[in-house]
Amino acid sequence: MQTSNIVVIGTGYVGLPAALMLAKAGHQVIGVDIDENIVHAINEGVLLVKGEQLQEIMDDPTVRQNLKAQSTPCEADVFIIAVPTPLDKKNNTANLDMVIEATNSIVPHLCEGNLIILESTVPPLTCRNVMTPIIEASGLSIGNNIYLAHCPERILPSDIFYEIV
Repeated sequence: MQTSNIVVIGTGYVGLPAALMLAKAGHQVIGVDIDENIVHAINEGVLLVKGEQLQEIMDDPTVRQNLKAQSTPCEADVFIIAVPTPLDKKNNTANLDMVIEATNSIVPHLCEGNLIILESTVPPLTCRNVMTPIIEASGLSIGNNIYLAHCPERILPSDIFYEIV
């Protein structure tokens, strides 16, 4: 099996289970979070996200070896963005500030052949209208030498493990 270096931006109830499963599959995974408490907890093997079987996965020696956390992105083959997109109730729109911030944070680390996956729940055309201009300002071209996909999360927080497997 070919393994990849993967950066997961956002290690909450969507990003962390994805990071755990990718690490269990043998990939080198860096979980990135702005909360230093979360970064420290992951590096200590402690989960702040609830899920019966998630701690069991975290305790797997392969996962402990392959999963690290830090507060800033780094170079990788694949970037997964799994940040919150809260609803702005006043305007009845998704707040994409964290998606924009996450996209900007990976741009300095992008290179030809990278895959960027947006896993956050967002309105249609967010990849095209919001992320693509940020990425292409770096000189890379979506679909030509770098790739962008949207894979919206479909996780029920009450049963994360079942949903992700």
